[in-house]
Amino acid sequence: MPQTLDLSAWPRRHHFRFFVGFEQPHFQLTSPIDVTELEAAIRAQGGSRFAAMLHATMWATQAEEVLRLRIRWTGDQPEVVLHDAVHPSFTAPVSTSPDDRRWPGCDLPLFGYTTAHYCDDYAAFVERLTAASARVAEDADVDSQAAQDTDDLVFVSSLPWMTYTDLKHAMKTPQRDSTPRVTWGRFTPAGDRVLVSVSLQAHHGLADGGHVARWFKRLQARVSDPSWTSSTSSASVS
Repeated sequence: MPQTLDLSAWPRRHHFRFFVGFEQPHFQLTSPIDVTELEAAIRAQGGSRFAAMLHATMWATQAEEVLRLRIRWTGDQPEVVLHDAVHPSFTAPVSTSPDDRRWPGCDLPLFGYTTAHYCDDYAAFVERLTAASARVAEDADVDSQAAQDTDDLVFVSSLPWMTYTDLKHAMKTPQRDSTPRVTWGRFTPAGDRVLVSVSLQAHHGLADGGHVARWFKRLQARVSDPSWTSSTSSASVS
């Protein structure tokens, strides 16, 4: 069960009340991450870049407590809850036929939304990820998929075709949305290293730039020591 914060005692209450009134209270930071060691491990194991990055970003997210905070609304009155764990809601490809691809905007694979419960054990997580992706492979109804969302999620997507320096997310109701969003781009050689652009979006009433910077630091440490990709032992979060 998530813990409900006492907003009358929470030291951050003044910042929360200030930003929660904004029409668009979210901020986003993008930074390059060095994934050289992770890329080498993935290649050696024949694994998935997406699965490895998803696990690494979610591992860092469990560690950054503010990214497990969510705003719940009862009418116009917000409350803030802290989840014990949060889980990725991510995009997965939907099967299309050659006839489908003749339509405008359909020349590339469509996507669906699906969710996999996070766990520290990488092998078990990959199994959950594979099963979750299979669930939406034949289902292009994103409305019904999104309707199943709960507030213990992190919205995750990737742009494996390109590098980037900035992006903006589509949001239905930014003022009432407190779900963090994580995105990464293409694994790009840079001399003898491999870099990837990573973005994190968070609600400013719950998190500040220092929290996001610490999340990036944790993510960098995680991908720099990818021993967890070949181990079934649970790694502690720090």
